Amino acid sequence: MQTSTTIRLKGAELVVRFLESMGVRVVFGIPGGASLPLYDALYNRRNHIEHILARHEQGAAFMAQGYARARSTIGVCLASSGPGATNLVTAVADARMDGIPLLVITGQVPSHLIGTDAFQETDVAAMAAPISKRVFAVRDVQTLPDILEEAYNLAISGRPGPVWIDIPKDIQQAEVSFDETRFSIRIPTRLHDARNGRAALARTDARTQATDSDLAVLMERAANLLEAGERPLVLLGGGAARSAATGLIRAFCRRNALPSVCTLHGLGVMPVDEPLFAGMIGMHGLPAANRLLDRCDVLLSIGARFDDRATGNVQKFALQARIIHVDIQASQIGRTVSVDTGIVCDARRFAGAMLQRLSSRTRPAWRAELDAIRAASQQPHATGSNHAVHAMFASLGEVLPPDRIIMTTDVGQHQMWAAQSYAFRK
Repeated sequence: MQTSTTIRLKGAELVVRFLESMGVRVVFGIPGGASLPLYDALYNRRNHIEHILARHEQGAAFMAQGYARARSTIGVCLASSGPGATNLVTAVADARMDGIPLLVITGQVPSHLIGTDAFQETDVAAMAAPISKRVFAVRDVQTLPDILEEAYNLAISGRPGPVWIDIPKDIQQAEVSFDETRFSIRIPTRLHDARNGRAALARTDARTQATDSDLAVLMERAANLLEAGERPLVLLGGGAARSAATGLIRAFCRRNALPSVCTLHGLGVMPVDEPLFAGMIGMHGLPAANRLLDRCDVLLSIGARFDDRATGNVQKFALQARIIHVDIQASQIGRTVSVDTGIVCDARRFAGAMLQRLSSRTRPAWRAELDAIRAASQQPHATGSNHAVHAMFASLGEVLPPDRIIMTTDVGQHQMWAAQSYAFRK
């Protein structure tokens, strides 16, 4: 039934209209034959969405990922079929491992040619499934509005990640009747606002969440363990860094005199000059941070997945500690390290609950031990053949303004030097 708000749109135009309504203002990609209808639609809305042309599709997906990280929002990348799609794989897999929300949109050969080994046909669904939260292979333009909404919701909810939408060229060109008010509610552009707000599309999967009453019991148990501990320690991971929980985490740690350490992805949740912060753990971590893991009697992990480079031999990890594991993804709880209390919860919600529940206290003996461990542990830049490199990163951290700097590295030893010696404050 046609109404005054019903319009006819091509599938490609519908995609662009949806992206606009979600607050997307920048997309990254390379055009190709199977994605030209998408690019025509983008060109017609060029005053609303900027397209940044990459040199290689892998670069486009990494740019989208960097944009998502820097702006705490969702990244969008586009590619054509065949080699365009296959070139995205490394960057999409990286986003999946790091929990970065992406919408990956690729063109595909026309529907009637799928399965015929047509020119630049690739089985995208089979290729992308292991590295994506989900792959949608569109086969009917009528399903496209629902697919777009579900894909966006999946990308930002729970543990964020990439969702792949593969759209044949004929479906991009096909027309569909569409109520233009359907996408009129704009989702907040900041990821944590979208996840925690009341936007209809941003729902956390109920299957991975405890009921409110169960969650309250677990929160109370965690608070009691922390307050009873003589040597409690907080481990901050990437989930803590990406959930807009920094202020709340700092507040409850300070109120309860809780020392903290972090993983590589948790750098910046606590400023390096925080008196009770001991730095990064793991095989490339600081000696003091690793020593505290050995000594703590309660370990609260927020948004960390106990990666092998952080834990080392899990049979010897934090042997004296009762472990509380907080993570947005249920499958991570107890996956590699046995825990006493597992809580499936967003880091921001958990931190807010701890701030309400934890009382103010001091732990002079634990603080004295922390100071002694730190004094006895040589910093990596104090001696050694790489002294100059560590000194350089330390100096950069002192002079560069944290509010205007994005620190980025490639992967390798230089990344570890930066992690060890740069003064991350946010």
